[in-house]
Amino acid sequence: MEVAAGGVVAAVQAYGRLNAQGQWIERIEHVDLNRLFERMTEAEMEDYAKQGNLPSWFKLAVSATPGDCPDDRNAD
Repeated sequence: MEVAAGGVVAAVQAYGRLNAQGQWIERIEHVDLNRLFERMTEAEMEDYAKQGNLPSWFKLAVSATPGDCPDDRNAD
């Protein structure tokens, strides 16, 4: 039996929507990078401009799921 490329892509997409318990989940991600840059201190911004280093909290906020970020907990 031959497998078409579309079938492989569909299978990978479906597999990516299963969690560790085998439940179907929809992954929704939205990150407002402008908001994160506005939170940076002057020293963090200068380090980013000179060295390209992002603060550790920035990286955590980008990888956080909804509700993980302290700002998300207070959002309406």
